[in-house]
Amino acid sequence: MVRMMRMSVFVMLFFNVCLGASTLSDGPRRADWTVMVFMNAKNNLECAGLANFAQMATVGSDNHVNLVVELGRPTKNRYTKDEKGWTGVLRFRVTRGMHPIPESAISPDDANVRNADMGDGATLADFVRWSEQQYPAQRYMLIIWNHGQGWRLYQTQSVSHASLLPVVYTYGRPAQNQEPKPCNGPSGETLTGGVRSVSFDEDTGNFLYNRAIQNNLGGFHIDILGFDACLMAMIESAYAFRQIADIMVASEELVPGDGWNYVLWLQHLKEHPDINPTNLAKYTVQSYKETYKDSGDTTLSVVDLSRIDEAVREISKLSLLTKKRITSEGANLASARLSFRTFGDWYSDSWQDCQGSKVVRFLGIDLDQFLSSYARQSGDPEIKKEAIRAKDKVRRVIISNYASAGSSGADHWATGIAIYFPSTELEYQCDPDRDGYNLEAVRAGLVPFPPEFVEQEGWADLLRAYLQWRKSPKAEPDF
Repeated sequence: MVRMMRMSVFVMLFFNVCLGASTLSDGPRRADWTVMVFMNAKNNLECAGLANFAQMATVGSDNHVNLVVELGRPTKNRYTKDEKGWTGVLRFRVTRGMHPIPESAISPDDANVRNADMGDGATLADFVRWSEQQYPAQRYMLIIWNHGQGWRLYQTQSVSHASLLPVVYTYGRPAQNQEPKPCNGPSGETLTGGVRSVSFDEDTGNFLYNRAIQNNLGGFHIDILGFDACLMAMIESAYAFRQIADIMVASEELVPGDGWNYVLWLQHLKEHPDINPTNLAKYTVQSYKETYKDSGDTTLSVVDLSRIDEAVREISKLSLLTKKRITSEGANLASARLSFRTFGDWYSDSWQDCQGSKVVRFLGIDLDQFLSSYARQSGDPEIKKEAIRAKDKVRRVIISNYASAGSSGADHWATGIAIYFPSTELEYQCDPDRDGYNLEAVRAGLVPFPPEFVEQEGWADLLRAYLQWRKSPKAEPDF
């Protein structure tokens, strides 16, 4: 009996050791979270990228949380030579105290990574695929870091937007023969001012459309998709990403140059690695609120992408019904629209000279509040009912929302998600990205990377009818 017990113990130990060794040889340990940051600083945000990397390195990775960064720095136009002044693209698993230098990078001599085009959706997909293979986890968060435009482009190279580059972090292209200046970020000093609004991969001249992100990440499942970039909390963006991720974290407004506070929410994640995606997303918004409080016009929201289809169906129903009655409803629609300012209009360089007028560049307004306003304005019982129903569905999409005093009031009324809505044909014609809302061209397949929201849903139909109605002198509202 004793020999049999000893033999049983031996067999159990044998299998435990063998199984343990087998498990270890099967691949990397599965962490609780892998946070992937696609940090395109191959533009005038180079210093801001180094600053945010320095924040991440104050927290770093551990056995429970992998923090993986793909960082790009420009080659053609240099904004700083800090951190050994390397150029191109490198990948890092960020650890505490790490500096973003080639010696700390993973496979720094990999030419496919080093020369990658960060304005190409395939590059983004390759980074996500690599991260999931090398650093498997129970849950994944992807943060796309750079400039943003909102409803169609994640980034854009439009020359007409060049004046948006603020004089911060040595922004703008360095003068010829001028030595790039050092950044403040890696030294620990706070970077303030400026916005992330419009840019691209300066080395290649390419940029990402929302549709390119949607197409290239179609085979992945991400728990949280975050945008440390301007103006991305729009219904069009949420619709594009609804099958890629469960939750989106994004801003209706321009994002300050400092971007997200990576120290606060990453430290919270390390202390609570079992946190679920909803609570992590909510804490990210809370950390943003703690950072910016009521300074300027700042927003950040958590969007439930699983509810987007339901909300968009109601928006389409309302849109097509209103389109049929545009003759009687045009004035009510205009009254509701003209009671709102567009996000980003407070920033002086958000305005452009176009056809002899000053026209705002960014044309997103808060969707929930617009629907509330339109429901009040319309005297049509059926339209009023549909507007209220759509508003209720939109509200269910928002899990959490922060808006500073400047964004929650003052005719912006930020509640969490915006929609593209030029108030006049002139605003639409002056929008350099208007082809994405060129209804006939999009549905005829003539526009590259068309927004699926325009292809499939009814809002674009209403918008076209409304703008045509506004062009009629007899229809011009008197208010």
